[in-house]
Amino acid sequence: ATLNDVHQQFAEYFDIPELKPYAYLLSKKGSEGHICLHLDKIKEETENLPEAYKKIDTGNSILETIPLVGTDGNDRQPFVLYQNRLYLQRYFRYETGFLQRVKQFLDTEKALLPERKALLQSQQALISKLFAGTVANDGNDPADWQLAAAITGVLNNFTIITGGPGTGKTTTVAKILAILFATDPALKVALAAPTGKAAARMAESLRNTATEVDAATKEKFALLQPATIHRLLKPVNGTPYFRHNNNHSLNYDVVIVDESSMIDVALFAKLLDAIHPETRLILLGDKDQLASV
Repeated sequence: ATLNDVHQQFAEYFDIPELKPYAYLLSKKGSEGHICLHLDKIKEETENLPEAYKKIDTGNSILETIPLVGTDGNDRQPFVLYQNRLYLQRYFRYETGFLQRVKQFLDTEKALLPERKALLQSQQALISKLFAGTVANDGNDPADWQLAAAITGVLNNFTIITGGPGTGKTTTVAKILAILFATDPALKVALAAPTGKAAARMAESLRNTATEVDAATKEKFALLQPATIHRLLKPVNGTPYFRHNNNHSLNYDVVIVDESSMIDVALFAKLLDAIHPETRLILLGDKDQLASV
C-alpha cells in the first residue's frame, strides 16, 4: 500500500519497530519548524501518531538501547539523544555549531570591550543627537529600547534586534551605522537577507532613513550593496558548499541580516561559519513572523 503520510514514510524507512514512533514525531516536528523532539512532552505528542504506532511503547529509556541512536553527534548514527531531546544527527551538529560560534563571538568581544566602550564615550555628542526625543514613554516602560539596542550593537559582536513591522529596527541599524561610520569611515558593511527583495528593502530603508545623519554617512548608506545570504557567501557551483566558510571568512567589519526568522537551520549554520569572530553580526527579525520555509 502507498503511504500518503510523509512522516510515516520516513519512519517506515527504519526497520526497528521501537524507533518508528520517535522517527515519525521527529519528522513531524521538523515540518513544523522545530529541530528536536522534547521527550518530556512525549505523552502529549503520542496523540498525533498513526494507530499502528500507538501500540508501540514510547518509554524514554527504550531509545538508549537502539543502535541507531547516538549520544553526542560525533558518531555516525542518524539520531542523537541529548538532554532528553531527540535530534536528527545533522540538526544536532548545526545546533552545537551555533552554540560554539556564539560563545566564540562572546569570548572575542570581551577583549574588544574596553576599546569599544571608549569608542562610545568619544561619540557621546552624536549619540545624544541621534536619540534626542526617541523615548516612547507610555508611563509603564520608560526605557529607550532603541538606544539600548544601538549601544548593544556597537559593543557586542552578536546582537539580535527583534520587533514587529514599524517598530524601528532599520532606524536602529541606521543609528548603529552612523556611530560606527563616525569612528571608522572605512568601515566595511554587508547587508543581507534570505531573499533579494528583503535585502533590497533594507538597503532602501537605510537610504531613505529619517535619522539625521551627516552627508558623508548618507553617502555611505547610498553605497551599501544588498545581497541574498547565498550571494554573500558565494555558492560553489554544483555543490552545497560556499566559498566563504570557516577557513575563508567574509571580509566585513559588520554583517547585518534582515528577516532572520526566515533563514533555515542549514543556511544559518553556514552563515555563522563564514563570519570572523571579530566581525559584528546584527540579526534583525520578528519573533512572530512565519518560520523558515
